[in-house]
Amino acid sequence: MHLYINREGVRGMIRAISAECCSVFNLGAGSMAEFVARSYLAGEAGIPVWHGSAHELGVLDAAMLHTCAASPNCTYPSDILSFQRVHNLLARPIPIQDSYALVSDAPGLGVELDEDALRRYEFKG
Repeated sequence: MHLYINREGVRGMIRAISAECCSVFNLGAGSMAEFVARSYLAGEAGIPVWHGSAHELGVLDAAMLHTCAASPNCTYPSDILSFQRVHNLLARPIPIQDSYALVSDAPGLGVELDEDALRRYEFKG
């Protein structure tokens, strides 16, 4: 359902729920607040969600991890793919334990940028 939902938003979700035509939503597009709000809408209909991604960097993966944790029905495995990049620009990778990404309780998103990597990969065009 994610491509349709990305284009149609909440109205598309309501139509899909009303037509009983989907059993899970990929709500990866939009802001963090939109993800959580749409997740709660799906949850009211008893439909689980997951967060899709597109090989973002570590900071966005940390933000997505927080949105997933704030969404009780985000129970399907979500994409946290920054580890596949040459460098995710984080000083320390997002910790993984027993195949689960751990949500940091440090301030903000709980990640620190790797300043050396930022300088190394800075665009100087």
